[in-house]
Amino acid sequence: MNVWYICQDGFYVLLVLSSSSAEPSSSYFNMDSLYNSETSYGEFTDPRDGQKYRTIVEKPGWVKIPEFEVFAQNLNYGVQIKLDATEFDDGKVEKYCYDDDPWYCDNGFGGLYSWSEAMGLPKACDSVWTGTTPACPDSIFPGWTYDHEWNGLIIQGACPDGWHVMNGNEWMALMSLDVTETGYAITSKVFAGRKSTANGTGFSAVYGGMTKLPTQYERIGELGVYHLAFEYEAGRHKAVALSNDFNITYEDHHPKIDGLSVRCVKDY
Repeated sequence: MNVWYICQDGFYVLLVLSSSSAEPSSSYFNMDSLYNSETSYGEFTDPRDGQKYRTIVEKPGWVKIPEFEVFAQNLNYGVQIKLDATEFDDGKVEKYCYDDDPWYCDNGFGGLYSWSEAMGLPKACDSVWTGTTPACPDSIFPGWTYDHEWNGLIIQGACPDGWHVMNGNEWMALMSLDVTETGYAITSKVFAGRKSTANGTGFSAVYGGMTKLPTQYERIGELGVYHLAFEYEAGRHKAVALSNDFNITYEDHHPKIDGLSVRCVKDY
């Protein structure tokens, strides 16, 4: 087998040629501009595995959320499993890496998690309302009445102690910092580098794609979808989606089994 790396359209392509195929087997992005070089970042070390994360203090100035500290990169905690996995361990946090390739998990894209994994729940919770079956016995939000109440929910989930999965209020506060309402200000220059306002917030969002279970990974470089602690129905939840045509969709609906990205916010 012959192997070459080539630069194509701003990212590196691992070109693998064999007797059966001359198509690229994988695409590796140039992540040199993942963060805002003019921003002062903090650092947090996850005591569970020693992994270091850059953090950023965002200051939207909202009455309820004047500022908050958030990971400036996607969560990458847990044991990697393959897309065709049929057995799961509720005693561990399990993640997918795009294309089943750990390079993506370890180089800025982070893990892709089902909703149950992101929320720290049994796998059975991906197919039922939480708190309705013996296999998923605890409601993630008992006693809620109105949809907007989900926006302020604090759920640690797969995040480290003292941190929680970024919720709807925090996403909306972050979006308020992007006056263009395009997502440029929160998107890494890896994907929005031609815009002067790219990643002005330092948040460094990426288009990490997703899993579309049970068969495929899709839309890396085109779409970044982030979990919310927000149940929509038994097998679906709400998420935040960023796309490469530069729009933001809040409360996007996704099957709970889809593998999506996670950002963690420090408890306050």
